[in-house]
Amino acid sequence: MRTWNRDHQTRVGLIPELRGGAEAFVEFVREQKLEAAEAPPLYLQSFEASTLKQVRQQLKFPAALLLSGTPGDDKLPELKASFDALALAKAACLKDNSAVWIKEARSHGLQVIAWTFDDANFDKARFKSSQEEMEYAFRKGVDAVFTDFPAIGVKARKVFLATAKASPPQ
Repeated sequence: MRTWNRDHQTRVGLIPELRGGAEAFVEFVREQKLEAAEAPPLYLQSFEASTLKQVRQQLKFPAALLLSGTPGDDKLPELKASFDALALAKAACLKDNSAVWIKEARSHGLQVIAWTFDDANFDKARFKSSQEEMEYAFRKGVDAVFTDFPAIGVKARKVFLATAKASPPQ
């Protein structure tokens, strides 16, 4: 990845999902010198809050707690104390009333990420393509998406940014 970034004059990073084995991951990061300023950026993610907290005590990378649904608004200050973002299943982010919750989470300083968008697995009853589905998520207020097709995700973000001023979040 260092070579790619150097050759392409960019900063492509990694978003590893932690699944147990916090110590082995910390050891790997340190062996690979991924804490160095010139290393590719890392953004951690995990469904395991305790594992994510444990790794963050040793490494200072941003972290997203993976969730299948929205936590109560009363939990947001506690979550912000430990995490930078909440990564929610896309179904939670695409609900009709999700923009209100996303706005509340963001008002607590949390980023909101929707996962996982797949070109072959999108809501065909509501959207013409996975790109359109991602554009809708961005209009709802999410900061980022996880997708199996990054080029389509980039395109969706560009379309959203180009039209954002014309249409407020739904």
